[in-house]
Amino acid sequence: MHKIAHATVLAAFSTLLGLVPLTASAQIPSAACNTVVRQGATLNWMTLGSGLPINRGTMTVNVVRSDGGWSTTMVNQTSGNIRIDASGRLNSSSLTLANAAAGETWSGRCNQRGIGGQINGSSGATFVIW
Repeated sequence: MHKIAHATVLAAFSTLLGLVPLTASAQIPSAACNTVVRQGATLNWMTLGSGLPINRGTMTVNVVRSDGGWSTTMVNQTSGNIRIDASGRLNSSSLTLANAAAGETWSGRCNQRGIGGQINGSSGATFVIW
């Protein structure tokens, strides 16, 4: 796929997942994170740097606790299917995920189509989960 096609697809994902501000009339209603992050669910994820894909893969949600803690096993398909154990917290509208091996903390918000946010608080390093 060409860079332009990647950029178009990523812009669409970013808009759908709330990384790019929408007009007030086009806001996507928030959804409880636990409608996306459910024990046993397999989700897709992608990290982006300045809007371009860096890594992508899948994650299987291992545990979601009643106190909001959760853990996952991620598979980085871009880097030879490396397995990564990560954990975090979620509530009705936001999620955090700590990947100690990479020194990353993902912080995002949930909507009906998935989760989008920033890595280590940087607007240039973002992620989407769907």
